[in-house]
This record gives sequence, structure tokens and C-alpha cells, in this order.
Amino acid sequence: MARNKISAYTLLETVVIIGVFSALALIFLPVSIEQIQSSKIESVVKDVQSLIYSQSQSAYAYKANKSYGIAFYSDHYIVFSGESLSEADSQTRYDLSSEIKINNINFNDSGTELRFAKGTFRPHTFGSLEISTSYSTFQITINTEGLILVNKL
Repeated sequence: MARNKISAYTLLETVVIIGVFSALALIFLPVSIEQIQSSKIESVVKDVQSLIYSQSQSAYAYKANKSYGIAFYSDHYIVFSGESLSEADSQTRYDLSSEIKINNINFNDSGTELRFAKGTFRPHTFGSLEISTSYSTFQITINTEGLILVNKL
């Protein structure tokens, strides 16, 4: 009678493999989480940059013969048409996810609104703001000529 030998892993081999995979997970999990957070904030920064540009172009083109602007707050921003947010004809609110915040809003009129007067792409207000998470911070600066500069701090 011939014996069939069953091939199998020993308990020690299984524990070693589980240990190796656990160590790899501990190394790569924080890196993955940081990369996900980084892509979220980069997306918000690009969206804000695009909206600033769009609002300046709408004002320059006399679109609907109105002024345009964006009001920034710590957890959201509001895109509006009109002389200011309080006099806005229309507005759209964009909420940020809980881990993303807008800080250090420094415009020349000490307010939170970036405004573009009709007929010009130059902003009526200019300055900078920071968009941040616990992992990274970006500074968006809008100069007197309407140029939008983005720096990772």
C-alpha cells in the first residue's frame, strides 16, 4: 500500500507570512492615508483656483452686466454674482469636507470676500488665504493684477 504524502504549510510558516504582511501593512497604511488626504486637498485647491479664474473672466466679459466674487469661510466658500455677498443676485455654496479648512484669509479690505468689478479681470480685493489639512497646507495668493499663485507650504 502506497502512502500519499500531503503537502502543507506548517504553523510556523503561516505565522511568519502573516507577520510579514502585517509589517508591510503597518509601513504602507500611513503613506496611503497621507496620499489620499493630499489628493483631496489638491483637488479643493484646484477647484478654488478654477473658480477664482472663472469669476474674474465672467466679470471681465460683462457677463450679465454684473460683478462677481467668492466669499471664504473656514468650512465653506460661496461663489456669487453681485457687488458683494450681501447684495448677491445669485450664490452657490461649496462645503468642504471636515478635514479641510480655510485659514488665514488676508484680503486688503480685511474681509473674507474676493470681488471682481464688472469690466475688469483685476480684483477689487486681493490678498491670500490658506487651505489646509493636518498633512499639508497650500497658500493661494491673488495679486493686484489678478494673477493666481499657489504655493505648498
